[in-house]
Amino acid sequence: MLLAVAACAEPAPPTLTVRGVYVGPQFEGQAALVDHETIPGRMDAMQMGMRVEEPGAFDGIAPGTPVRLTLDSASLAIVAAESLPAGTPLDLAP
Repeated sequence: MLLAVAACAEPAPPTLTVRGVYVGPQFEGQAALVDHETIPGRMDAMQMGMRVEEPGAFDGIAPGTPVRLTLDSASLAIVAAESLPAGTPLDLAP
């Protein structure tokens, strides 16, 4: 019975999107410190280091910039980052 239910479950999407603020690079650009909003069903809003899967994902993005991140849904590694307009309202952890 459980196998039948599991077979009918929808597969996880290959990527997730989350917004936040780029705090800065870590480990020579292999990771980024990001203050991100809640990732529904995964984790609360927090500041954390996240592995950067694509070199140069933050090229041209200055620390302190609001960003939209595309994450690999399995590893939560950053696969893409894009700037959001300054002053974009974000729901970040206190």
